[in-house]
Amino acid sequence: MWRRLIYLGVIFLWLLVICFPVASFALATRGEISFGDRVHSGLRIFLVQEDDAQGIGIEWSRRLRVNPQCSKTGVRYLFWEGRGSDFSTEYCLCYKQEENGSEVTSICQ
Repeated sequence: MWRRLIYLGVIFLWLLVICFPVASFALATRGEISFGDRVHSGLRIFLVQEDDAQGIGIEWSRRLRVNPQCSKTGVRYLFWEGRGSDFSTEYCLCYKQEENGSEVTSICQ
């Protein structure tokens, strides 16, 4: 029993080690990696390449349970050059579904 769990843990760790260079290469070539529906829920990892700051940003959005038309978004920055902890933020927006996409209607209360 324990041997199988150890093997499973080693395989999982090996997959993480193998996926890191692939994800890094994809991020470097495309500038961002995103998962999920970008408007209402999902995860986006993007490069920050400014004159005074270099690093990555992580943005995640999720729908609110009380109002499914609204989504809460958080953005965090990890800088290896410059300073970025001051710029991390969270905000909430409500959307109205249109034929040609979504339109921001208001800020959540």
